Formats: sequence, structure tokens, C-alpha cells
Amino acid sequence: MRPLKVGEKPLASKLLKPVDAKGKPITCNENGLCENSDFDFTYTQHTAWISSKGTLTIFDNGDGRHLEQPALPTMKYSRFVEYKIDEKKGTVQQVWEYGKERGYDFYSPITSIIEYQADRNTMFGFGGSIHLFDVGQPTVGKLNEIDYKTKEVKVEIDVLSDKPNQTHYRALLVRPQQMFK
Repeated sequence: MRPLKVGEKPLASKLLKPVDAKGKPITCNENGLCENSDFDFTYTQHTAWISSKGTLTIFDNGDGRHLEQPALPTMKYSRFVEYKIDEKKGTVQQVWEYGKERGYDFYSPITSIIEYQADRNTMFGFGGSIHLFDVGQPTVGKLNEIDYKTKEVKVEIDVLSDKPNQTHYRALLVRPQQMFK
């Protein structure tokens, strides 16, 4: 799943085509910028999981968005994103996202995870390298649980590194009642 670059027409039949909620095609340029749509491809992504709903959830780290670097590093952002894929039609629909609105303070250039929690109808996510390249700031691992329907932050915990420019790798939910049956 990525934008189709000029000269790659033979690959066109192999790439998923973006569609809106009604299944209508979305036009995107060769850098992945889509017209009149909130659809976006993922860039330097981590942890693509098939959710219990059959959708694909991905932590979109966001580096090199639209195959370029922004004028200022602080224009970057990461996001939790969910896609619905129709393999028969070869289409992909973006059904949910969170993080774009948080901007650079949510930008995690490497590592990270997202996972849908069906029992609570939330998205659990962890950005493991926030402020990684910011001189004088500790690297932050940010744990979030986001209400799926309202996008309200239910839980947010910052895990600080005591070593400059060191990342956190991953955070997972541990459910003792399921682990020790």
C-alpha cells in the first residue's frame, strides 16, 4: 500500500487503490497527496496488525510524508491509523485516525505500536521515540488509550528516558487474568 510513482504502471494492478466511505476512488498524486480527502498513506510505519474487526491498524511514524521532508522538522507528526481493505476489489479505505491533530509533540520517528482493544472499543498506542532528536530534551515514550468513537484520550502516560537520544522499543497491554489461567 503506497502511492503509484510515474513509470511504475506495470505495478498498478498490484497496489491497493484508495476509496472513500462510499467506495468511490480517491485521486492521489505520485507522492501520495490525495485530493479532497482525509485519506493518507503511511510513511515509515510500524506494527501493522489485523484487528479483531478484520481491519488493518498501523502506527504511521510519518517521516518522509508524501515522499519529502517538510520545511521545518516541527511540521512532522505521527498517527494511529486504521484501514479497511477489500482484497477482491483491490481497494483500501481509511476508516479512523488519531494523532495528526497533536502535531510535532506526538511525532515518534521510529519504533511504536497500535492495537485495537475490542473489550473497551479503544485504540491502545505507544510512540516510543518522541523528542528523539531534540537536543536537551528527554526522549518520551507516550502510552495512549483513545476512545474509538469520540477520540477522547482515556489514558496518557509519558515514560521518560534517562539517557539522551535513546528510544523506547514497545509497550504492550498485560492482562494477568488471561495470562495466568
